[in-house]
Amino acid sequence: MKTGIFLLILDGFGIGVEDLSNPVYLAKMENLKEYYRKYPFGILQASGPSVGIGWGEAGNCEIGHLTIGCGRAIFQDYIRILNQIKDGSFYENRVIKDAATFAKLNKKRIHLLGALSYNIHETPLDLWKAILDFFKRENLNVFLHLFVDNSSNQNFLNILKEIEFFLDENIKIGTVVGSSYALDREKNWTIKTQQAFNLITRGEGNKLSFEEFKKFILDSYKDKNFKLENIRPTIIDQGSAIEDSDVLIFLDLNEDSILQLAKSFLESDDNFNYFKRDLPQDLYIITVTKYPISKPKYNIRTILEEFKIETHLTKELFLKEKNIFKITESSKAINLNFHFNGYIQDPYPNEYRKIMPPSDILQNPLLNTIEIFDNVIQGILDGIYDLIIANIAATDLVAHTGDINLAIKTLRELDDILKNYIEKIISYNWIVILTSDHGNIERMLYAETGKPQKIHDPNPVPFLVIKRGFERDKTEGQVRYQLKNSIGTLADIAPTILWFFDIEKPDWMLGKNLINFIF
Repeated sequence: MKTGIFLLILDGFGIGVEDLSNPVYLAKMENLKEYYRKYPFGILQASGPSVGIGWGEAGNCEIGHLTIGCGRAIFQDYIRILNQIKDGSFYENRVIKDAATFAKLNKKRIHLLGALSYNIHETPLDLWKAILDFFKRENLNVFLHLFVDNSSNQNFLNILKEIEFFLDENIKIGTVVGSSYALDREKNWTIKTQQAFNLITRGEGNKLSFEEFKKFILDSYKDKNFKLENIRPTIIDQGSAIEDSDVLIFLDLNEDSILQLAKSFLESDDNFNYFKRDLPQDLYIITVTKYPISKPKYNIRTILEEFKIETHLTKELFLKEKNIFKITESSKAINLNFHFNGYIQDPYPNEYRKIMPPSDILQNPLLNTIEIFDNVIQGILDGIYDLIIANIAATDLVAHTGDINLAIKTLRELDDILKNYIEKIISYNWIVILTSDHGNIERMLYAETGKPQKIHDPNPVPFLVIKRGFERDKTEGQVRYQLKNSIGTLADIAPTILWFFDIEKPDWMLGKNLINFIF
């Protein structure tokens, strides 16, 4: 029978503190602990700079799978732009300087479009400050078009105060609208996106002075049901509508959330049919990062140079004629396929994908897990695959419910399922590599308050290699040492898999082979 490697990604399964906040600890999971004791094992960093995000920031499914698949940390756009602001190179950026020169020579206004909040993944506050500082020095006419989301909660006026410092007779707030309009992702083109578009291009919306708007925000805090993301299109400066040849700078770094509004401005006339639009002529367009506009109406200049992902695990195995079978449920399909393959959506010729329908997390969270493992066994028996990758979504999805009792019950059942199928898989002389993409289910209570924690955490994740002949005899003390000292990062997984296949790691992959670091 053909042998191979089974990469098992328990989504959102980290290594946490052994206390009452940790369902993994409370569920005991004796079978998994026995694997830790018996086989080569270590823990990997899955948060912060090790996966290309900020210090102390928890990882997520997108970043985790991207790092695992690419074999290196891909620094995210907000980290790259903030680094440029810190080292001063942002102020020398040719795209920004050219825009300032164009606006001066042609006596045109500059429009800054972006989210104003503490959400660094949309428009970091430091980016607002840096670009406002730049244009203030240039003495240019600038209008701000602000999108407001719920991340600010009752701190929005404090955030507003931080940019209010830059406002003067030349730099003004033009419009404000909730993110449910400007950053709609649900294809509500006419009832959401078009209203934000018409606000910015035609000046259609409620009219308030800046002081009236701040009072409106204060009054809104009295209504517990009011959400900032639902602020209706509001005009602060009636002269802020976009005119011919004006400069538009899209500051939003999240191309997914800004995409509908961006397409409304940037997609060519023959490629845009979502609503009737009347665009000014010859707009000077800048984006901070590249947006997926299929057929641009204008020349789009980008502040950040596109980072080229040269290779990834799927591509390297394709070059060596190794076949891959990937399976997960629909909620994680984009992560296992698009992100794992370095932002490439279409499958490689050597890659077969299967996507299960979403599971009922509250009623039967492990139903898909069993079906996924059955498909893995069948894939092994088919004798055509060299690498099988499965993402088990239940661990992450259950953690997001905040129901710690459901999590304990699920983990106990999962522990038995893991033993049953892992023993079958290694009986076929396959290697099982068990890991995760980020922490979540191992911390479900806030220690300070005892309230449910439903978000990811920056904990490390397991890296376990199970194979007949790899057995170890470790003491309890050795296992405890392994549970507290990381041996690497998620970027090391792909190079290790390549080593098992006797394939040389490409220089572009910066991760290392973990075999020399686990015992």
